[in-house]
Amino acid sequence: MFPSILHDKQYKCRHCRGTFAEKQHLDNHLITHTGLKPHSCSKCSKEFTQKGALNVHMRRVHHRIKSHNCALCSSAFSSGIELKQHLGTHDKPMSYPCPLCPAAFVQKVTLTQHIDSVHSGKAIFL
Repeated sequence: MFPSILHDKQYKCRHCRGTFAEKQHLDNHLITHTGLKPHSCSKCSKEFTQKGALNVHMRRVHHRIKSHNCALCSSAFSSGIELKQHLGTHDKPMSYPCPLCPAAFVQKVTLTQHIDSVHSGKAIFL
């Protein structure tokens, strides 16, 4: 068994309820309370308090990496939050069938996005 100290979060933020196992993690967190955003995107200049948030932004916005895959269909997402939101659609009826292929969707906006991206925006009336 590992010593319990490995699981203790002994470093506490004095500004919020955040607790951290390592001092470096607390130090990184403290930047969020200063208003400073030292990490900026080289492509769009958006600024972030955390390097990790910049990395997520780069994957989602600029690299379009979608590493969170739905186990129920072929959809993939760039964040776990998006995947979690998507999973909720599997228990709802597919009320919006595509008039150009067999695909169907829970939301009309998703059908519109599908038509725009898959069918190159072919003119149809919904």
